[in-house]
Amino acid sequence: MLGKLFGSENPSGSKPRRGRVNLDRRFTVLALTSQGSMSRVQKALDKEMGRTVCLKVQLRDKNEAAVARASREAQRPDEGAIASQIVHPNVCRTFDYGESTRGEHFLVMEFVDGVSLQFVREALGASLVRKLDLLTQAAEGLEAVHKAGFIHHDINPHNFLVDREDRVKLIDFGLAVPNTPAFRRPGNRTGTLQYMAPELIRREPTDERLDIFAFGAVAFEFLTGRLPYDSGTGSNNSLAMILQRINHDPLDPAVAAPGLPPEVCAILRKAIARRKDDRYASMADLIHDLRALPPELCGASAASAEACPLDEELAAIGEEPAGGVYMLKAGPLYLIKKTSQFDRRLAKVRQLSDKVEVIHTIPSPNPGQAEAYWHERFARKRQKEAWFALTEHDVAEFKAHEAMASGGE
Repeated sequence: MLGKLFGSENPSGSKPRRGRVNLDRRFTVLALTSQGSMSRVQKALDKEMGRTVCLKVQLRDKNEAAVARASREAQRPDEGAIASQIVHPNVCRTFDYGESTRGEHFLVMEFVDGVSLQFVREALGASLVRKLDLLTQAAEGLEAVHKAGFIHHDINPHNFLVDREDRVKLIDFGLAVPNTPAFRRPGNRTGTLQYMAPELIRREPTDERLDIFAFGAVAFEFLTGRLPYDSGTGSNNSLAMILQRINHDPLDPAVAAPGLPPEVCAILRKAIARRKDDRYASMADLIHDLRALPPELCGASAASAEACPLDEELAAIGEEPAGGVYMLKAGPLYLIKKTSQFDRRLAKVRQLSDKVEVIHTIPSPNPGQAEAYWHERFARKRQKEAWFALTEHDVAEFKAHEAMASGGE
């Protein structure tokens, strides 16, 4: 069952191994990054690909048991087959997957040098502005999973990594399932209890809204320091958590953190609603509300707005497209960044040149595809704040790409 593959195309370019792979011969293990209940995860040098990667080797017995619980009558695709279909800057890339000569299933992923959202919260050093930015990125990663046709099933703060450039990456598709009727039936109660949706506890039919609840619980804890459901005793009492989800509404965020802005509380309430019909219908709707928060909550205070010399040039672009690419010229170089929201952090690129001139805004019919393209094509040209420095030739090539087919100045 673990060997079954899902789908015939791999948008990420990853290639499943039909023959067994000698992991000891192909990889040089550099460090053991974690040893979970279902796999061992290592930082390794992939001698075939010539780069440092994250090598995840599944523990066969544990994974077969998990698959059996998740699948029931349906055959669940293995983790590599699912993860390789999801290509997004906020999702950890899967380059390769297959079976080892020892009969273990493995994945070769990008190595994310960073920490979990749990660590960021516990470090107590993140401002509300930074937290909202990280949560928005995390939400976009989860939205990509749903758009690809899957339910993650284990959204928790340990499965979001934050790298050294403050980019968030969603990881671990070990419990993910296709978002199809066979996998939405009652009975699949896999996940992490503290973030588990009430309908899972009640063994009701499920859909992607169970991930939305889990994301809401992660955001609730990240912003308030408390879980929406806890035992009431300061400990993670499993039975108490289960009974609370069955019998009670979650803790109100305004009670958990009285200083939290009401607009943020409203988003949390809707994300963790006990009845799934009262929740956000999609991650896209949740992201929309996050991006619609007042500018002062997102790092664009009135003072900083007045001090931003780029505002007039940006305003000259006209009404912002729903999604697309900003292109600026700084000296002899072009800078490019995909965005779906007005971004006042553009002021930071002033460090690269005495004058920054906005020259293009290119709308895209598929912003996610456009972002994935420049992320892949120009990976070696990355600059801080996820900007790329491009040449005139690069600009022409980008504008000609199919992802920008309906674009223009």
